[in-house]
Amino acid sequence: WPLVPSWSSQSVAMVRSVIAWLWVVGRARALTGGLVRTRAELGCLPFGTDEVLLPGHSRYLHLYEGRFLSLFEHATKSCEDCVALAYFAGDAVLSVGMVARIESWRRLEVGVGATIRGEHRCALESLGTSLDLPFILANTTRLVDDDDDHVAAARVGDLFADVARLSRKYDDIDVSKDLAVDPRAVLVPDDLPAGADARALKERAAALRSELSPAELESFLALQAAPPDLKLQALLARDQRARWLLAETDLKRQRDELAAKAAIKSLAVRWDGP
Repeated sequence: WPLVPSWSSQSVAMVRSVIAWLWVVGRARALTGGLVRTRAELGCLPFGTDEVLLPGHSRYLHLYEGRFLSLFEHATKSCEDCVALAYFAGDAVLSVGMVARIESWRRLEVGVGATIRGEHRCALESLGTSLDLPFILANTTRLVDDDDDHVAAARVGDLFADVARLSRKYDDIDVSKDLAVDPRAVLVPDDLPAGADARALKERAAALRSELSPAELESFLALQAAPPDLKLQALLARDQRARWLLAETDLKRQRDELAAKAAIKSLAVRWDGP
């Protein structure tokens, strides 16, 4: 299974204790709120906590192990193309997972290539196995947000536009020297157009035809270019405001990094040294 990178024993112990607490919190939420009556038993794909897929985000998978090919057949024939995603750290599992839908697939010489897209967060009520199925089964209950935050959403839309403008500025600087520039410096998310703003987020959310509310989906789409640790925090957040704040933090980082790289590249253009 794809798991998190190797950590020290102290770090693993700390993570396990935190995740155990999150499991208890997740079970408590099942009794106190944050849930709707949408339950399903789905085949479950295991991932590490550094591989979180959020609603609206997509990922390509190459399935070739027998158990995962059986899971694929089960999903397409019996579960309306849906699978559950569970996130593991060592022996511990988060109480919050993801329901994803198989959007497209094709059979390969070895296995199946499939593109999945996140549908909604879910509480993992239980994980288990069946005598006649070789993969993990997850009993899931859909999670919903507590509230929204239109003010934070507007700020994030403005930051998207700033990052896109700086990205274009960086690309327009003509330089003949080879610079050690990380290609991830161009940080406009792949699924959003250049110059993305609040309107572009709304248009993208509408195009996906998600079962989530438009505002909830937009708060996840704003995190498409975020690093794994922020995506994990977004998965666990119960409200849109928390996710908008995460997106705002990451976009400010992107903006500042891109401005610095553009300044360095501009200096290289004017440099006449060897």
